[in-house]
Formats: sequence, C-alpha cells, structure tokens
Amino acid sequence: MRKLGSALVLAGLLAAVPAAADLETAVALVRSQPGVLGAVPDGAGNLWVSVVANPQVDWNSYARLMCRMVVPQQARIFLVKIVDVNSTHRSRNPRNWKMIGGANCALP
Repeated sequence: MRKLGSALVLAGLLAAVPAAADLETAVALVRSQPGVLGAVPDGAGNLWVSVVANPQVDWNSYARLMCRMVVPQQARIFLVKIVDVNSTHRSRNPRNWKMIGGANCALP
C-alpha cells in the first residue's frame, strides 16, 4: 500500500511538471524573437511582451504572431500584451505599463 501511495504522489508530481515546462518554453520562444526585450507571464493568463515602441509597426499583428507561437505550447497564455519598454522602468506593476498592442490567443 505504501508503494502505491508513493507511486501516486510521484505520478501527480510528474503530471504537474509539463504545465510549468510548457509556460517556460513559450516564454523562452517569445523572448528569442527579434525586437523582444522581455516577456513576463502573470497568473491571470497574460503574457506581457516589452519592446521599443515604433509607430511604424502594427503591434496588434505582432501580438497575434506571438499568440501563434505560444498556443501550440499549451502554456495557459490567453492574452498577449505588447508594452513600451520605457514604461516598464517607471513601475513594476504591469497595469501601469503603456500597452501599444495586444491579441487574444483564443481568436484565430
């Protein structure tokens, strides 16, 4: 009985690891993209991607591209929010960051 209990605990731990690994993989993938200076997930399913603001870039399309990269990772990222990196220096709270684009990863 003790071995069965240990096996169930081990199976539960192993089942929990892929979810974290999937998020880490998705964030690493986004961070590796050109122009991305940082990517921070939060517990609410948002991925905050910091970039240098450029008015000539369609940041909503860029966010949709980020969604297309993270969705296959099954990382529980629902929204990608592109923010001006300069606004991230003034506050640690993402709500105070200047959002310049975004996408809902559930939409095609």
